[in-house]
Amino acid sequence: MWWIVTAVAFLLFAGLASIAELVYQSRWQAIARGREATCAELDELAATARSAGGGEFFADVVQVNGVTAEGPGEPLVAPLSGRKCVWWEFSVSRVYWQVPKEQSDKAKPTRQTHYVTGGRSEERFLVQDETGSVAVSMGNDRPEGTTSSHHAAYARKELTKWSVREIPKEVLDAAAMTRDDSSTISYRIDERILPPGVPLFVHGEATDRAGQVVIGRPRKGGRLIVSVIGRNRLIADYKQNQRLARAGRIALLVIAGLSLLFYGLTLVF
Repeated sequence: MWWIVTAVAFLLFAGLASIAELVYQSRWQAIARGREATCAELDELAATARSAGGGEFFADVVQVNGVTAEGPGEPLVAPLSGRKCVWWEFSVSRVYWQVPKEQSDKAKPTRQTHYVTGGRSEERFLVQDETGSVAVSMGNDRPEGTTSSHHAAYARKELTKWSVREIPKEVLDAAAMTRDDSSTISYRIDERILPPGVPLFVHGEATDRAGQVVIGRPRKGGRLIVSVIGRNRLIADYKQNQRLARAGRIALLVIAGLSLLFYGLTLVF
C-alpha cells in the first residue's frame, strides 16, 4: 500500500511540474512572437488613428527597448529612502512566534512572517529610446529587477515614544492593524524602487490615452512585462526554467513508475 501512496504523490508532483513547464513555455513564446517597435513608430501609429477619428481604437501589443525616464509632473521620490525613482513599492511584515496548537514537550514555537500592509506608486513613467518616449502604466503589476532601496527591522519594544530612533509611520500603522502582543518579535519594512536611467524592456498593449501613447496590461489577456532584463535574456531564462521543469517532471514520473513496479513485485512475491 505504501508504494501506491508514493506513486500517487509523485504523479501529483509531476502534474504540477507539467503545469510549470507549460507556463514557462507560453511565456517565452509570447515574448518571442512579440513585435518590436520604437517609440516614434508608436506615436506615428497613434497619430494616424487619431487623425482618422479612431484614436480610441488604437491598440497594439508591442515590445519597446529603452531606458526608464521620469514622467510629466513633479519628480517621484520613494517615501522611505527619499531616493528619486520612476516607480516604488514598500511592504510591512510582522515577525512573530507561532505557538503550536497541540501542547507537548516536543512542540516548539516557530518563527513566522506575515504581510501586514504596503503601498506602491500609481504614476505613469516613461520608457525612452533614441526616437522618443512612451508612457508605461504598471497598474497592479510589478517591474522585474527592481532595486532594494530600504530595509529595516523594528523590535516590538521600540514602538514607544521613548524609542532611540524614529519609527516610520508605516510601521506604526501596521502595528495598530495587527494583534501586537508578546508573540510579536519585530516589524520588518522593505522598499524597492525602479530608478531613472536604467535599461528597460517593456512588453504590453500600447493604446492612445488622451493623446498619449501608454503601454499597459493587454485588455484581452496576456501579461504586462516590464523588466530591466533584456528581451533575449528573458527568453533564455524562461527556456531554462522550462527545461528544469521538464527534467523534474520526467524524474518524478520515473520514480512513480518504479514505485508501481515495486508494488507489483510485492504482489507477485
